[in-house]
Amino acid sequence: MSRIRSSGTRPEKILRQMLRDMTDLPVKHNVRGLLGTPDMVIVALKLAVFVDGCFWHGCPQHGSMPKSRKGYWVPKIVGNMVRDEEVTIALEEAGWTVWRVWEHDLKPDAAPNTRRRLRQRLRRIMGS
Repeated sequence: MSRIRSSGTRPEKILRQMLRDMTDLPVKHNVRGLLGTPDMVIVALKLAVFVDGCFWHGCPQHGSMPKSRKGYWVPKIVGNMVRDEEVTIALEEAGWTVWRVWEHDLKPDAAPNTRRRLRQRLRRIMGS
């Protein structure tokens, strides 16, 4: 587990590049001063973006509970899901827009559709 990265992952890099291609506004990454340490933030839009790994965040499509050490993994993954929801609610109550993107939405076969959806959402936020 020591080799598992918590930031700078390939899905994060893909999403960061997508966002940079869509706007001229600065895209900050791993913003520690903001609740939940979002993977990306566009401060001018009060937009916080998280990339959720299918395993670690309990993806309903691809997440699966390990067969061994369930006493450790089930509470760990469920705890991540609860924390994700709490962070989203708290940020939204503070006036932030929160996007959560699943890791599988950034794979090559899904990325074009994800890019289109994000571009549409970004246009709505920017009012253009």
